Amino acid sequence: MKNRILIVDDEPIICSSLKFLLPTLVDADVDTAHTVEEATRLWEEHSYTLLIVDHMLGDSLDGIQLIEKFRQSIPTIPAVVHSGFLSPELQKKVKTMQNTHLVEKPIDIDRFKQVIESLLN
Repeated sequence: MKNRILIVDDEPIICSSLKFLLPTLVDADVDTAHTVEEATRLWEEHSYTLLIVDHMLGDSLDGIQLIEKFRQSIPTIPAVVHSGFLSPELQKKVKTMQNTHLVEKPIDIDRFKQVIESLLN
């Protein structure tokens, strides 16, 4: 089965860049959402093998809360949280979450690829 990745980020340029980059790193179809509502609709319509979520979505939920929401239906879905500010609180929270990695923006492509491959394998 081919991987399917959902990217959720309120910045369209981040979504576009990752949608272009990811298929060059792993064999995957990629969907993007800019809001929690759009992400929820896509989540209900498709089966995903990986979530990539911005921590600060500027929406009703932050990235961690969105992952937790989706994990109510698929508890084992792997996830990457990316953020431009890795506060100690965020780092501590992500460490407590199974199958979840934290990646700092700007994204180091080699590290990002390693994280994604480790989560998909």
